[in-house]
Amino acid sequence: MKREEFKKWLQIKLKNKKTIDNRLSNAAKVNKVYDLDQEYAKDSCETLLSALEYSKDDYLSGVAPQCGIIIKGNYYTGLSTLRQAVRLYVEFLDSTVFGQNIINSFKASATIPSSKTLFIGSFKNFIAYVGGFTKNKIATLTKACKKKLSYQCEYCGKIVKQLDAAHIEGSDRQTIILDILNKYYQDPNNKGNYIVDLEEFGEKYVDAHLPLRDHFYFLCKSCHKLYDATPQKLTDIEIKKRIKPLP
Repeated sequence: MKREEFKKWLQIKLKNKKTIDNRLSNAAKVNKVYDLDQEYAKDSCETLLSALEYSKDDYLSGVAPQCGIIIKGNYYTGLSTLRQAVRLYVEFLDSTVFGQNIINSFKASATIPSSKTLFIGSFKNFIAYVGGFTKNKIATLTKACKKKLSYQCEYCGKIVKQLDAAHIEGSDRQTIILDILNKYYQDPNNKGNYIVDLEEFGEKYVDAHLPLRDHFYFLCKSCHKLYDATPQKLTDIEIKKRIKPLP
């Protein structure tokens, strides 16, 4: 990160010392997790800005951010502030010689990273690696349905603040993940390992959960626990007697 050069540019653009210090600090916070110059050389920080996206609905629904940056307080306002700082840093690089210098430097050293993010490893390690990612995908996928159901449990009818998307037995998260890995991502040179394009996997993971009615019941936490219990205290037959077509 061109910290001192960015600071001088901010002093001309923003004037207000407190705002300048805050934006500089915000950019530095992002740079601790993501190399801003590398992200700029890759795609003008577009991928990074996408990673920092976090809507108010995400915040209210309890969807965890995926950017890996720890913020004390409200993630919705905090990530919005960080995005502003990154956009300013991109504007600074775009409008000065430093931007082209960074691109030329990465090209010369052949270190501009691929836009693909790959995972290489076993099924067990992949499950540990993508746990939060897959849960967030499901939370986003099912959010609209929960709202249309007015957060009413499909079995007991109770209206709750947080409605769970319960995987139907036989269509659970790990089974779906393993099916996708075996179909598309087996490492031909290392049996039991997988080479996974994570962005592509995310699309396939979402597609594998459609249509939603074939994969989820929408239950309150109490009914969800009864359904997931071993042995089950709430069965598919009992639930299906009460559920209606999804809105």
